[in-house]
Amino acid sequence: MTVMLLGGLWHGAQWKFVIWGGIHGCMLAFERMLGKESPYRFLPRAFRVMITFTIILITWVFFRADSLREALRYLGYMFGLKKAWHTSLLLGSIIYTPYHLIIMFTCAAVTWFGKQSWDFAQSGITPLKLTMLIPLFILTLATLFTQGFNPFLYFQF
Repeated sequence: MTVMLLGGLWHGAQWKFVIWGGIHGCMLAFERMLGKESPYRFLPRAFRVMITFTIILITWVFFRADSLREALRYLGYMFGLKKAWHTSLLLGSIIYTPYHLIIMFTCAAVTWFGKQSWDFAQSGITPLKLTMLIPLFILTLATLFTQGFNPFLYFQF
């Protein structure tokens, strides 16, 4: 718990980072407290992933918000405690385009059904795998070089 709180402070001397580290620390301490025989392990894997993913999503709101007030306001919108008709209209018009839906479903398919890179490499690199990997590598490089400037997150440390 202490390490995660200090990790939050390392990112910045603001309450939002302390909360971010505190939530991570609480979840790690809770996991260690329950041990290997926790009731959590009896839940279906998809449900465990969903719970963990939701907790992590909440923590990243604190991490990326400009202030603690902004993070709390955003969480209010996220959980429907505050009405933001203009935000929901904008978000709906962005997310529900065919392009974004295809991207989301592709990412979900790769995440849920894709083979881990370790497992992929264990059987060796065959000519077929190389034929798949080279275009993906070139596409990745092209994507990196066509994006706008994105400063390194820790440039100020």
